[in-house]
Amino acid sequence: MGYDTLAQHPGQVLGPLAVGFVGGHVGMPDMFIGRAVIVFGGAAFIWVVSRQAGRPKSEMVGTQ
Repeated sequence: MGYDTLAQHPGQVLGPLAVGFVGGHVGMPDMFIGRAVIVFGGAAFIWVVSRQAGRPKSEMVGTQ
């Protein structure tokens, strides 16, 4: 068994426990809003990076 498989099993248990704990204290509607913010932030990051993938380094955002 590899390290990735070994690490996957605790994650399958601890992830739902952590979400249930936080959701119980914050409230499930707020959890869905938070998750949506994370997903849209990730999508925006992927969109920016994918648009820069074909450009020369001198034209990329954040480079001089």
